[in-house]
Amino acid sequence: MNRWRAIVVVAISAAVIVMVASTLLFDQPLLRRPWVAPEVLGSEHWSRRLSLTQDASARADLAALLASLISQFLVGVLILYVVPDRMRYMAGALSAGWRRGARYLAIGTLMAIVLAAVGVLSILTIHTVPLPFILLAIFFLAAMCGMVALTYQLGRSLLFKAGWSGRSPLASLALGTLIIFAITRIPFLGGITLIFLGLAGAGASIATHFGSGKTWSLKPLMEEQ
Repeated sequence: MNRWRAIVVVAISAAVIVMVASTLLFDQPLLRRPWVAPEVLGSEHWSRRLSLTQDASARADLAALLASLISQFLVGVLILYVVPDRMRYMAGALSAGWRRGARYLAIGTLMAIVLAAVGVLSILTIHTVPLPFILLAIFFLAAMCGMVALTYQLGRSLLFKAGWSGRSPLASLALGTLIIFAITRIPFLGGITLIFLGLAGAGASIATHFGSGKTWSLKPLMEEQ
């Protein structure tokens, strides 16, 4: 087993451990009610959470975790099947280095600010009240497509370096989804990471014209009919 294959195995194992640990140890009333002192829960609560046979809520939380992971993967599968060429182009663009990634993050952040400003202004006019919801849906779609491309590229890059590049694209998506999902489950840090990934994904979608590779221009409107 070469070094990158060992890295892939370790990454998968670490992702599973992080997801399970975050669910059993942090998805509990202590974090939902941060004003409750740790002594109130006591050590017995922790032991029950770790003993799945004694805590039905822990089993329910693990089931919800698995359902969330599977649903995120299936959404990615749907997008890959619907627009495979665009996802391939966007994934290639995301692999161009950290400078390109920083550029996409800046574009996504600027897009979020502009859409938020337009949404706030649209509330002032009754005819444009639905506009904020439409803009939110557009931004969510852009972020989701970008994140699917990012997770696919992450998985594909790791499998390629491990010598498993001949695997199905779905294997790349599954590996990337597992790692990214686990990172976003890290307490406190996961939410911040998810925001940055969403902004970068939205920026990648906008910069690549949703994976078409075309430039944003009004020239088609200037062409003679």
